[in-house]
Amino acid sequence: MNTSSAVSSTIRLLLLIFCMRTFVRAFDSYVEVVTEGIALGQTVVDAYDFYHKPANAYIATQVSPSLFFQDFLAILLNQPKETIARDLSSLL
Repeated sequence: MNTSSAVSSTIRLLLLIFCMRTFVRAFDSYVEVVTEGIALGQTVVDAYDFYHKPANAYIATQVSPSLFFQDFLAILLNQPKETIARDLSSLL
């Protein structure tokens, strides 16, 4: 893979992340990583807005693997989504 196609694939994958609301059920929330104490390194999600701080993360709760892989592989392999969907369905 040459540099320009790697950059192009990276850009398309980033766009996929921005468009992921089509195959991910999620919510916006404030998230903080604990930096001291017994919970060191753990991620704390304020799912019920207890701290009343602005959301700084998008928390995925459910993912459709088939839709994700269709989009992911279509971008990565630079193939039409329909082709990827057909090929994936033949594997299952």
